[in-house]
Amino acid sequence: MLAWPPATGQGNGANNGNTTVSDVDLTDSFDTTYLDYVTASFSPISIDEAGGLVRWDNIEVLAPGGTLDPGEQSVIIVTLRAMAVTPDPQLVMAGFDRFTP
Repeated sequence: MLAWPPATGQGNGANNGNTTVSDVDLTDSFDTTYLDYVTASFSPISIDEAGGLVRWDNIEVLAPGGTLDPGEQSVIIVTLRAMAVTPDPQLVMAGFDRFTP
């Protein structure tokens, strides 16, 4: 049996506007055919391993001052385990970075 080391992906919530935002949620997805959720640098509020969804609420608390001011971002490092070989690694990670202001 082959064993692959865990891989990491990055989820970002960035404020590219000109107004401070709060109550920022982030949902990342992954293809469960190829990947399995292991852990994240910020605890998610829900993990749907069967559906390949990880969800965080209020990620603005990771930014300086606890709000996302213009130009700031919140970063979450997600660790996933490879479960199968894929012909296109970029396709597997395509769902990351679904930012919901």
